[in-house]
Amino acid sequence: MLAVRIHHLDVARYLAILLRLSLLVFLVPPFSNSRIPAIIKACFALAFTTMLFPLLSNQVPPISFQAGSLLSTVVSEVIFAVLMALSVSLILGAFEFAGELISYQAGLTMAQVVDPQGGFQMPIVSNLIQLVALLLLLSLNGHHIFLKLVVESFQTFPVGEFMLNVTTIDRLILLSGQLFIIGIKLAAPVVMVLFLIEIGLGVISKFIPNLNVLMTSFPIAVIVGLLFVGLALPYWGEAMAHSFSQLFGFLQDIVQPIVPVR
Repeated sequence: MLAVRIHHLDVARYLAILLRLSLLVFLVPPFSNSRIPAIIKACFALAFTTMLFPLLSNQVPPISFQAGSLLSTVVSEVIFAVLMALSVSLILGAFEFAGELISYQAGLTMAQVVDPQGGFQMPIVSNLIQLVALLLLLSLNGHHIFLKLVVESFQTFPVGEFMLNVTTIDRLILLSGQLFIIGIKLAAPVVMVLFLIEIGLGVISKFIPNLNVLMTSFPIAVIVGLLFVGLALPYWGEAMAHSFSQLFGFLQDIVQPIVPVR
């Protein structure tokens, strides 16, 4: 009979890898999509851990099962996964914010659809822009870059030894500001066109007092808004790609922090 021996240290190393990967799969978009069943995410985390175990088994120290050490390891990994998830969500939230601005200006806030990421209601334009951003992220092999950074994180700092520093917090705050900057830049052309249309309708109402501006402006704003969203889509690709490059740079700094030369 074929005897299979499993050392307890190998099991501890496997669980250490599984801990980090499972937290990332369940928290980081787009892997954390609420439409993906939890069993699928768990199977993906197990499969990915099994695939990486032969590569990282000699580099990952075994996880400690002592209560205090285990709690410290879990807290450290949760902080790392939350930081990664928050940074990705900030960039994706910028595209949702742009859609919110356009929808409000075009009068499309009443047209709500289900957000595939969070499962809540959101304007249809926000949903469109966010889906385009996700497709662009996949087309740029963003998921490959993210998985590469995750593998490098095991080599940079062992499981349970991640700690926040002032530099990372400062860069996270700067990245948070990009949410509004990116959103306003994406929405500005469409919002300005809709604003000029409202000014034009206001001037027309002065010359034609009997014209019901409220009822007239609503369909015009919707049609023009959707038209200019379609015209702006080709130009949004470059801006989205630049935003994702900023995101990958931030994630790279988390995984491979620059050590100052003394």
